[in-house]
Amino acid sequence: MADKEFNKIIPIANRFIQGKPTDTASARALHQKLKVGRDFSSWIKSRISQYGFVENEDYVTTFTKTGERKNVKVINYFVTLDMAKELANPPYPTTPANTTG
Repeated sequence: MADKEFNKIIPIANRFIQGKPTDTASARALHQKLKVGRDFSSWIKSRISQYGFVENEDYVTTFTKTGERKNVKVINYFVTLDMAKELANPPYPTTPANTTG
């Protein structure tokens, strides 16, 4: 899949990984688009472990504080396009929401 085609599915943003500008995608946005049947945190951690992805090589993380008092910390994962393509390939839990036919 060409990067332009991928950008139609989820937004691509440029971030620095290992000091180099790198096209990345939000793993959270990918998770939502795939309609994975499990929570984001468990899904991304298991996929990172399953494939042996490496932080600051295959993905970077940022932190956002949310909530009424800004006391809930959310970890954002921005993954390289190669990692995003791997994450988009099954196996991921199949639920009626992400199947066709």
